[in-house]
Amino acid sequence: SLDDENLSVEVEAATPTLNAIPSWEGEIIPVDYDVAVEVGGLREIFLKTAKLRGDLSELSNLLHIDNSAAAKVLEAVETHIRDYPLPTDKLIVVEQFENCIIIHSCFGNLVNETLALILSAILQAKYGTSILTQVDAYRIALIASAKLHPKVVLDILLNLKPGDVANIVEGAIENTEMFAWRHWHVAKRFGAVEAKADYTMRRARLLVEAYRETPINFETKREILLEKMDVEKTSEIISKILTGEIKVEAVQQKGIGCSPLALPIVDKIVPHNLLRPAIPSQPLAEIVKERLMSTNVKLVCVFNGDWEGVRAVKTLPDTIRCPKCGSTLIAVTYHGDQELLSIIAKKRAKKRLDDEEEEQWNRAWRSASLVQTAGKRAVLTLAARGVGPATAARILRRYVRSEEEFYTEILKAEREYQRTRLFWD
Repeated sequence: SLDDENLSVEVEAATPTLNAIPSWEGEIIPVDYDVAVEVGGLREIFLKTAKLRGDLSELSNLLHIDNSAAAKVLEAVETHIRDYPLPTDKLIVVEQFENCIIIHSCFGNLVNETLALILSAILQAKYGTSILTQVDAYRIALIASAKLHPKVVLDILLNLKPGDVANIVEGAIENTEMFAWRHWHVAKRFGAVEAKADYTMRRARLLVEAYRETPINFETKREILLEKMDVEKTSEIISKILTGEIKVEAVQQKGIGCSPLALPIVDKIVPHNLLRPAIPSQPLAEIVKERLMSTNVKLVCVFNGDWEGVRAVKTLPDTIRCPKCGSTLIAVTYHGDQELLSIIAKKRAKKRLDDEEEEQWNRAWRSASLVQTAGKRAVLTLAARGVGPATAARILRRYVRSEEEFYTEILKAEREYQRTRLFWD
């Protein structure tokens, strides 16, 4: 951070973070239906071994793996079945976690994408709320803005008919982000969109509306149904559910965590360290405090609009003043905010602000009022992830008996932001 008063630059070593670990962001090769079903069958074999305390060497010989590998898989299965039923190719498990429903389904990426589309479409029609999805070869996550009971999804799966699958997919597919993205690129190939045109979701949606019932629309559907979905196999799964060949079981959330086999998809939805802290509350509060104290914030003088600077929270005094005019009306804003000073200047000159500028001004004024009243404590609260002036005011007004409780309240607000931010579009 820059210290304008002492004309110095303060630096420190970056702390290790999981965010720095590279991960693949592009498309991945889907896991085939037959492979996923085979994995489900292998789970059944390990389940029987765990229940019967079978010979590990026999299991190793059967699966052509060494004893240490078999022991690790068996340990994972035993950990899971202590509290949850084990999903297999013959058992779908519907699990609740926070505001998510995790469907454990060993049917591969294409079938699970199709099931996710069908379930989200039915739930959206039933409850009138957005349902976001995340899919891998062995799980489907349905993310709602409020908690759903797993029995709701269970009932949908038990009452679906094989003949419904194609109709629901046909009706719902055009409303997905996947369709808008693919439609945009198909339109480029058809020459309806310039090759260098920048993609935005809004433009893509408008394009979908403009080209309904056209060759561009039909080609997009054809490609998605061929490459991303499997309507035929999904219909087979629904048929097997109806005949009882595949069972479906619902389980509610137990404690604050999710099942071990749900972790891979839960960690894609929300940061592991925010939703499921595995450390005692007191050390956790210390970690939150240290993180917030080390956060750099951008400060702007709202009174005169004559100063802005970036500071680490821990370097700030308890009472914060503008180094130029001495005012205590100092707003906390995001690092990339290049407009606030000009908005303040317009406000001081009594010029008319547009709606967006008025909103930014009001937000800055509320932030500055908090800093004027609570000083460094307000800045620290506003440095939290997803905590704006309204949430910060609630936290600062709340009576807390200890520092630990104060930082726990901030962490709760961060968790709520992570839980709901996908619906803030």
